[in-house]
Amino acid sequence: MTWRLLLRRSYGVRLVPVMLLMWWYGAFGNPPARSVVEQASSTLYAFMMVAGPVALGTCLELRRFTEAEILKRLSKRSRLRIVAPWWAIAVLPSIIAVGVFVLLSGSGDQIAKMSLIGVVWMLAWGVFGAVIGISWPLALAAPTALLTPVILALYGPAVSVLELRYLVGYYMDCCNVGEMLDPQVLAAGMTMACGVFIVSMVALIASRLRHHSSAIVTVILIIGLVSTVLIGFREVEGVGAFPAVPRTGTQTCLKGPTVCTWDAHDLQLLGPIVQKADAAWRANGVHVPRAYRQGIEQSTQTTVWWSASAEDVSESALPALSAVAEGLAVAPCQVRKDEVETWVQNVQDRVVAWLVEHSGIKVQDTALSPETREWLKSIDRLPIEKQVSIIEHDRARLRTC
Repeated sequence: MTWRLLLRRSYGVRLVPVMLLMWWYGAFGNPPARSVVEQASSTLYAFMMVAGPVALGTCLELRRFTEAEILKRLSKRSRLRIVAPWWAIAVLPSIIAVGVFVLLSGSGDQIAKMSLIGVVWMLAWGVFGAVIGISWPLALAAPTALLTPVILALYGPAVSVLELRYLVGYYMDCCNVGEMLDPQVLAAGMTMACGVFIVSMVALIASRLRHHSSAIVTVILIIGLVSTVLIGFREVEGVGAFPAVPRTGTQTCLKGPTVCTWDAHDLQLLGPIVQKADAAWRANGVHVPRAYRQGIEQSTQTTVWWSASAEDVSESALPALSAVAEGLAVAPCQVRKDEVETWVQNVQDRVVAWLVEHSGIKVQDTALSPETREWLKSIDRLPIEKQVSIIEHDRARLRTC
């Protein structure tokens, strides 16, 4: 049988149009995300669905060789050497696609780990499809290969047990600029992918046994996959709905005043905005901190923590100014309680609005309540010294709420 004929009959090749459509969806069919991590997670999770056609392709390829008894007739060559190219046709393109497109979503160690999870996931289900393709009847093997990874990917985020979603690469709701993915959820995702791969390899070795190989393979797969899910679940048990932890690492800083961000690109865009606003506030007599740091910690009189990023200011400086102003109008009671008194929110809104208006940077489309707009108009009639006195008094009230 010639290679040209084998290519024409290859199920991996026949599935290429379907795979191209699914790759396009995985790479470009996701809605805009609020962060790089969420974008990478969205891409990874979409590609998890591709594992179904990958497993089906390897299942049909191996079944084709088994039913035609090609492996028996070509006894002078090793089975691995005969099968490997056709298995690779069904698996390698998707491995490359998920690895590349997840990496294109952003940069950093956590993005690289998500890319690796996707690669191992495709590889694992490629082996799974192959082993059931040579061990089970085609009527059972084909739907099992196609549906098992798809059902896992759909079932995880759909059930009330939130931690199961992290086993299949679903890391949504993470992260803002001061957060990163909890390392536990990445470890659980890799545990799941590696577990499927190891269990499938053990079952593949067991399939070489002469007696009762199908039954042995079935037992190994059932016990192994259930155990993998349980082990992965234990790794993330208690993480909850938001798989985020405070970001760690070294920030990049500008001096005069000190402005620090996690990313140099953020500093390049946000640093001048914060420094210009600081100069305007300082000139008006507002008490300003010694440092402005990007993150989610509680602001103090000496350090303001703010959570805007470069993506937020692509159209307007308002998100960055508002984030810094909120750090200057800090109300500790908002952290200690789920609900605070109405006056706290009202006073904070006024202080933030005034600071944004007097930042020395013109912004448009400021979303203010009618009450706050009227208050701004009334206070603008006063001398700037009196305005600053009112703002400093309100900031002091907020700090002791």
